[in-house]
Amino acid sequence: MSEMPDESDRSAGGSAADSSGGVVARYKVPAVVGGVVAAVAAVLAASVVLPAGEPFEDVGGCEELFTEEFVSSLHLDEGVRLAELEPGEWEVPSEGELACGDTEGNTLTVVFAVLDPGSEPWDYSGAEDRIAGRRGGADELRSGADEQRPFNAVEVEEIEAGDGGFVALYEPPPGLASDYGDWTPTERGRTHATAHFRVRNVVVRVRSFDAGGPTVRDAPLSIATRVSEGLAERIAEVGEEGDPEPDDPLAP
Repeated sequence: MSEMPDESDRSAGGSAADSSGGVVARYKVPAVVGGVVAAVAAVLAASVVLPAGEPFEDVGGCEELFTEEFVSSLHLDEGVRLAELEPGEWEVPSEGELACGDTEGNTLTVVFAVLDPGSEPWDYSGAEDRIAGRRGGADELRSGADEQRPFNAVEVEEIEAGDGGFVALYEPPPGLASDYGDWTPTERGRTHATAHFRVRNVVVRVRSFDAGGPTVRDAPLSIATRVSEGLAERIAEVGEEGDPEPDDPLAP
């Protein structure tokens, strides 16, 4: 199996100032409305710049996140068990990331990255920019199919998982189905889906592969969506709040 290409490798522009202070700076209260509306505007402005909560220092391990009870609630295929993936396995995490995968069927992987939020007030713009870059890359693959790539985005939609959550369904272009199947970790896949979302300073990627059995075309899309929506709540239950230390392996 060849190395997995990235669906969305674009970087997003912007800065912390653009994502918070810029909104407040552009808000102007008409002179005729008086003090009441001005006070309401102040409350709205404050709600823009206040973070959703304390940053996470750690999200726990794969065993803590994917307990038997939690996996059962996701209604995955029978026998799916997620464990931590080691370097050299089929989904290689980047430095500082935690990767959990279905080590039996190779149909599902989840990668967590805990980003350094800086010092108070907490700055989550790095996580926001990463999600925006992934979304931009998925949209590009949908609008401009490149025949040289092993797959193209055929569906991109928002999901109710964390902040900025979205999922994309990918499939090979005509003529490359066989090569695509060999490339997938199941070695017989026809489609795959990748979801991205963030919970404060934690960026999550969920990737689901079609196992090649008698399943519907968009099955990976629904699986990636369910797992993402469940994990958005699970991280808050298992994760440890606090300021990640610079030398924390999960805080690059």
